[in-house]
Amino acid sequence: MHIRFTHQTSPEAAGAAIAEQFEAGVPYVHAQGLPFAELESGLQADYVRRASQAIGKVTLGSDAPDSDVWRLDRDTDPMMCAIPFRTDNAFYETPERFIGLWCVQSAAIGGENRLLAVDDLLNYGGSASVCRNLIEEAGKIPVTFTDGKHRATAPILDLDAGTTRFSRAHVIKEDADLAGRFSSLLATDIERLSSVVRLQPGEALLYDNHRMFYGRRSYSYRDRLALRTRILDLSTARP
Repeated sequence: MHIRFTHQTSPEAAGAAIAEQFEAGVPYVHAQGLPFAELESGLQADYVRRASQAIGKVTLGSDAPDSDVWRLDRDTDPMMCAIPFRTDNAFYETPERFIGLWCVQSAAIGGENRLLAVDDLLNYGGSASVCRNLIEEAGKIPVTFTDGKHRATAPILDLDAGTTRFSRAHVIKEDADLAGRFSSLLATDIERLSSVVRLQPGEALLYDNHRMFYGRRSYSYRDRLALRTRILDLSTARP
């Protein structure tokens, strides 16, 4: 879903409009024309924070009170390699529902965001027995994800709960076989089902972390800059 805003759009108005789309069942929103990229650094974070808070409760990335908005630049996010399909914070008992990426400076080459809807994966799997069997396994067999003090166990595709969680890098070795086969499935021609979103300055991508797999293509420009937020759920949004 694409939404175009004007340079006069307040962060609260932008967040409310994006929240309305999620409430209507849209799995991701590509917001365009927002003015935050033209602001000074501190004001950029403030705009993104207020817009995200208008969607739902924004979570912290660390013990620092201002870590609810993360600056992804050459110092804090130096990895320019591709990111395979995954969901965010799979090792949390309750992973955040929505993830926001707010572009201040895009990469000159590469860096496109990729989104794969769980529903598209399920429909694709219905046409091939190998895929169908693997998807059934992923929906029944619990997998454990860990990171530091965090540990969570659940099926990759928990259709009863309506959630998806997957990050091969955080799977314990006992579950590595299923995780590896599922990761291989996502890396095959299933990729053609994904949506590709290349963000320009002043654009944002927000997606449902429970219904989408996220990936990113590699890029080759170190001055790429984005701000990132995690939003717990719409249930704590506007009064």
